[in-house]
Amino acid sequence: MKGWRAPNIWRGSACYIIGGGPSWLQQFKIPKQVIDKVRVNKEPISIYSPYLEFLHGKHVIGVNGAFQLGSWISVCAFMDLLWFEEHEAKLLKEFSGLRVTTNEPIMEKTYIRGKKHIQYFAPERNKIHGISELEGQCAQNGNSGAFAINVAYHLGAKRIYLFGFDMNLTNGASHFHGEYTDPWTDTIINTHLRCFPEIARDAKQLGIQIFNVNPDSQITCFPKITLDEVIRSEEK
Repeated sequence: MKGWRAPNIWRGSACYIIGGGPSWLQQFKIPKQVIDKVRVNKEPISIYSPYLEFLHGKHVIGVNGAFQLGSWISVCAFMDLLWFEEHEAKLLKEFSGLRVTTNEPIMEKTYIRGKKHIQYFAPERNKIHGISELEGQCAQNGNSGAFAINVAYHLGAKRIYLFGFDMNLTNGASHFHGEYTDPWTDTIINTHLRCFPEIARDAKQLGIQIFNVNPDSQITCFPKITLDEVIRSEEK
């Protein structure tokens, strides 16, 4: 299946990617009682939105369920078929931003049903990890967060800020929501970590700056900065 020719709509600008990790909940000073309600599904993920005002109006990619944070999310990036099947109705009916995947079976399902509302990046066959420069293609990297970095590159971003790219447990939790019940094991974490050194190498060659907004993240190949430093840098 032919990949999407992404428009260079974010050329030279900053992009913010919200991954699944929970570290940004504390960084944005979201109260514990609010977090606890989301974790047990007593409140929707969108209850976090007022605390994330800094990101409103910016170029934001929400990885997987992060699209539910609010209408200010620009792009939803995902690659897991089971996740898509669970969230398809809400993603197609309630989310008005770009929906992007690199999973061909997902595209086949939606095209068969005549729902052509998802853009597709074809996996670059000779590049499993890193950032693909080929139009309409990506390096899948084995996880949706790393795929989202490829998406940001194709949309033209030159500075990428990673939120929730933790690869560890924060206060015993692996994600900022309560949607997943599978255990977050060392095997899963180590598999997800493999791609980031090659992403960092490619980003340097392409002149892209990537910052990890979590000092405690296990991803060590990008400069680590605080939310306050992001705000000071981008609001000059």
